[in-house]
Amino acid sequence: MKGSSDSRARSRALAPRFTGLLAAALLFSARDGAAQTTSSAVAESFWPELDVYVGTSTLTRLYGIATFQFADDTSLNSAQYGINLDLFAKHQQFFVLGRVVDALAVDRSQPAMLRVGIRYQRNLTTDDPEDQVKIPVELTGRWTTRYWSLSDRNGFDFRWINGEYSTRYRNRIYLELTPVQKGYLFVPYGDIEWFYSIQQGEWTSVRYEAGLHLPVVSHLAVEPYAAWQSYWHVSSPDQRGLGINVVLTW
Repeated sequence: MKGSSDSRARSRALAPRFTGLLAAALLFSARDGAAQTTSSAVAESFWPELDVYVGTSTLTRLYGIATFQFADDTSLNSAQYGINLDLFAKHQQFFVLGRVVDALAVDRSQPAMLRVGIRYQRNLTTDDPEDQVKIPVELTGRWTTRYWSLSDRNGFDFRWINGEYSTRYRNRIYLELTPVQKGYLFVPYGDIEWFYSIQQGEWTSVRYEAGLHLPVVSHLAVEPYAAWQSYWHVSSPDQRGLGINVVLTW
C-alpha cells in the first residue's frame, strides 16, 4: 500500500513537469511549422466559444457549438454555429441517472466515438461575406490510463463554400493529463491537427493548441488556451492568439 501511495505521489508531482514539456514542445513545433510556410503575415486572434452537451441516452449525446473569431485583420472575423450527434462505443450512465458530470470525463471513458453534424459559418465584417455549410463526420479512438489520455481523431468535412463543393480531411492528435491536486481535477492538454484538401491534393495547414480544462461546477467548465495555425499557401495569413471555451454539460 505504501509503495502504491508513493507511486501515485510521484506521478502527481511529475504531472506539472510533463505539462511544461508538452507546452514547450507544442510551441517549438508551432514556430518550426510557421517557418516552413510561404506567408510571412501573422494575424492576432481571439477565439471565444460555447459548447453545450446534452445526454440523450447511454449511447448518444447532442453537442451544440457556437464559436467566433475576432482578429486584428478584420476580414478574418467569423462566426460558426452547429449541432452534432455523438455516438459512443460503450454504454455510459452519467446522464441518464441524473449524475451530471463534465463532458470531457464522459469522453475519457470511451474507447471510440463517432460524431456527425451540420455547421454554418459566415464572415462578419466583409462587404462580400463568405458563407460555408459543412457536414463534419469524425471518428475518434482513445487510449486512457489513470494519469493521461491520448486520442486520435480522423474527420472529413463535406463543405459548400458560397455554393461550391469541396472536401477536407482532418487528423488531430490530442493529449491530456489528469493530475489531481487536493481533490481537484484539472486537465492540461495539447493537440496538433493537420488539414488536407481533397480537391487540391495537398496538406494546407496545421493548428497547434495548448491549454487547461478547468471544471467549475458539475454543469460547467472553462478552457483557456493558446493556439497557432500555419497555412502553407500565401493567400491566408498565419494566425495566433488566445481562446476561451465555456463548456456546459446536461
